[in-house]
Amino acid sequence: MDVVIPMAESLFNDDMKDLSMDFLELGLDSITDNEILREIPIVKTVCAITKTSIAIKEKFLLRKFFNFVKAFNNYDVEEEEISKRKNAIHNNEKWVYDEIEFLSVYLDDMDSVKKARILGRLYNEYLNRRINWERFCLFTEIVNRMFSYDMDMLLGFYDYSKPDSSKGLGFDLTSYNRLVGLGLIDREIDYGQDMSKYGRVFREKSYAYRITYAGKMIGEIIKQLK
Repeated sequence: MDVVIPMAESLFNDDMKDLSMDFLELGLDSITDNEILREIPIVKTVCAITKTSIAIKEKFLLRKFFNFVKAFNNYDVEEEEISKRKNAIHNNEKWVYDEIEFLSVYLDDMDSVKKARILGRLYNEYLNRRINWERFCLFTEIVNRMFSYDMDMLLGFYDYSKPDSSKGLGFDLTSYNRLVGLGLIDREIDYGQDMSKYGRVFREKSYAYRITYAGKMIGEIIKQLK
């Protein structure tokens, strides 16, 4: 099912900015039954393609999309970037559809609404030029591969790592190994070296763990979405 064009038309639709939290909490069946939501291009397309009953997968995609948009719009976005994309859609420019296709592929693949909301915040950061396209793609891939449990562990490490923090930290070696593998936490042999420039460092046995730039960025977003 090709949803790139209707997703582009929906994402930068001014009416989407007023999307109520009530809509986000609707059950999967209620999303496609709601007359207001059915007028949104992506919902209209999904309903038209399936014609009869809509599978859970498509309904879940719509729910993820709405949560993505809400998280994206919760923080201001440079109007210049929005206008550039609206004009590109109007002129049928390839680059903007490539960008939306990237979003649609990952939204479809993500296994939770929470990940879709994080993606919305990352896209906001990208459009506000706080991260470049390469980092946006990298962070999106990282989020898609994360376990929900590891998100909570990352948030705990993010809070712990702040220089002025006095919080304790639970240690889960298996989770930390996954976070290290994703590049969110760095682990090195502990020689007792000064690592204060990294904030608070967690030392366990012969290793020192510190949060990375990617870990800080994603950890901060997870905290904002709590």
